[in-house]
Amino acid sequence: MTAKPPHNGLEVSQANFSLFTSWQMCDACGLPPHVIPIVRDGDGRPQTKKLLTCSGCKSAAYHDATCQRSHWTSGHKKECKELKSALRPLNDLLTWYAKYEEARSSFSD
Repeated sequence: MTAKPPHNGLEVSQANFSLFTSWQMCDACGLPPHVIPIVRDGDGRPQTKKLLTCSGCKSAAYHDATCQRSHWTSGHKKECKELKSALRPLNDLLTWYAKYEEARSSFSD
């Protein structure tokens, strides 16, 4: 949903304010998301299993718990805290923006 452009002429959309929602590879093993051949979408194509996101910093993605443990012990443990702290202002902005949009839509109804 696109909001009305603010006074500076820039458009703001929810898509512009999202963190790492479309992962292309696992941070531990470097492989793309697994294809699940048994499960098919509406067109009959095999579905791709989405990668799981680190619950701490939300800036790393994994196939499963095995990949997550491997990445954690190889150094993500240290950087996770730093990333979480560095991304906190952006997360706060996302939370504020969602509340703003909700309040704005309730006034326009």
